[in-house]
Amino acid sequence: MTAIPPATCRKTASARSRVADRDAIGWQGAWGTTYPANLRLLFQQIDEKTWLARARQAMRPPMPSPVPAGHERRRPQGDYRYVRHLGAKGQPVPAYVPPGEKVTTPYFDFTPKNLPPGLIDQVRYSALIFT
Repeated sequence: MTAIPPATCRKTASARSRVADRDAIGWQGAWGTTYPANLRLLFQQIDEKTWLARARQAMRPPMPSPVPAGHERRRPQGDYRYVRHLGAKGQPVPAYVPPGEKVTTPYFDFTPKNLPPGLIDQVRYSALIFT
């Protein structure tokens, strides 16, 4: 087995530490505007039991699944412990903005376009589930 050079280890650790420290770019659609949580701040405020309960709940888009893609076999306890050990860093993200209210931050627009007439009602209904 080949050893990983130390510089590569440092780059990987640095990239991982930035994963939980995001900026305030919103995701807007029929559900309103949501922001990715700053887990490095959040995990300093809640305990592991609270996180495990929250991680198993449905979330607003763009990540409505309680299990993030590619994490099916991962344990949320490990994610919590790793990110919490990194300590607090970054700024709090803006609060959720309901549909139709003014958004003052940059955001990606996920509003469906050119849908057949009946499908737009299904999209609106699906968005209501998460609000």
